[in-house]
Amino acid sequence: MNRLIQLTDLHLYADKSRRGYADINPYDSFRQVLTSVRDRRPDGIIVTGDISGDDSAASYQHFLTLMDETVPATPWMVIPGNHDDNQAFDDALMDHQLTPRQPLALGNWQIHGLDTRFEGARGKVSARQLRETADTISQHVSQYHMVAIHHHIEPTLSWMDTHSLVNALTVRRWLQDTPGIRAVMHGHIHDASEHQLGAQVILSAPATCWQFAMTAKFGVTNDAPGFREFLLYDDGTWQSVIRRLS
Repeated sequence: MNRLIQLTDLHLYADKSRRGYADINPYDSFRQVLTSVRDRRPDGIIVTGDISGDDSAASYQHFLTLMDETVPATPWMVIPGNHDDNQAFDDALMDHQLTPRQPLALGNWQIHGLDTRFEGARGKVSARQLRETADTISQHVSQYHMVAIHHHIEPTLSWMDTHSLVNALTVRRWLQDTPGIRAVMHGHIHDASEHQLGAQVILSAPATCWQFAMTAKFGVTNDAPGFREFLLYDDGTWQSVIRRLS
């Protein structure tokens, strides 16, 4: 069994003392979440985007420093979110970016990343990425596969759907046509959710900072920051649980 942690939507600022929605300091909340993650003794970590909240090089350096200090021996990979559409992300994290040709391998599982950066807060997955991911999966048919993406695939029926994946239908069809994919993890919505898509499960995780309300108008909730934990077994079965700061 391998323990995989999903972290998402950190929104770190250059100023480590700056606060955001719900009066939360994203640096402090991420540091606390990461300490909790360390105590779970993970075999791997995936960060599903929006690492920065201000496009600053310093925000990515804060992320790297905290990862190096807290989980130095744990393999970790990232995908970009809409707030990571900047040169500072590419400069700081190119070597850790999860791509269609560079999945994270954990036991009998592979986790593949898709880059959904597009226009503003909206996302899109290119046809090239879908082809390359399907090709990589086809070369490892004896293994089990998971996909990591930033934008949500299933509608939230909330204000967040104005910041959606513009080709979500294409991605859903691709998922159902690609054998071997057991689950999809995503971020972006700052909320924990779970949807069934045929034989696959689509899951999101809480942000490591503030949590959004899935309501018609923008809002935040009092839910605590957190992360999603996966237990991946070599026979293709898996379990998942949401963990939050107390």
